[in-house]
Amino acid sequence: MFVSAVLAKARQHLAVATSLFALIANLGTPLPASAEDHKKHGTATPIKHLIVIIGENRTFDHVFATYQPRHGERVSNLLSKGIVNADGTPGPNFFLASQSSDTDTSSDGFQLSPSGKVTDSVLPPVLAGGYSTAPFPDVATAKKYEIGLPDDYYIYLTTGGTGLAHGAVDTRVPGPPLLPDVAAV
Repeated sequence: MFVSAVLAKARQHLAVATSLFALIANLGTPLPASAEDHKKHGTATPIKHLIVIIGENRTFDHVFATYQPRHGERVSNLLSKGIVNADGTPGPNFFLASQSSDTDTSSDGFQLSPSGKVTDSVLPPVLAGGYSTAPFPDVATAKKYEIGLPDDYYIYLTTGGTGLAHGAVDTRVPGPPLLPDVAAV
């Protein structure tokens, strides 16, 4: 409870710090150079770059997997690599999305790129995480420990337990040990 509030604050501070860094870095561009660049590229505004900060367990490819840049621009995403087609169906290089496993053989246990990777014939099972029971027994207890939330949000802190032990196979996913690695088939 307290830890989640601390982590949320830390994420907010990181987002603000990143935004301020980007702003300060862009202030270093000389005005004549930026004005000349504006005329050269003919944009409607002096904005040349947009920094997107993605949080809450999302990846770049989760959000921009099929993004198609304008002519003369480029992006490295699942579409540009041929892993998926523009409609999200498997592309000609779909095999690149296969899951693989390997064993770290270094003495310190921190090998960056182990060799001898083996493509999995089935995906590793989905494991349960989070609460096995609801974080709070009732709204009053939730309000006591989680301060400052909207009143209608506290009810959600009294629900959500999976009933499964943390790290156990998530039985809510059908056929968890049998999901084929479609990229390896």
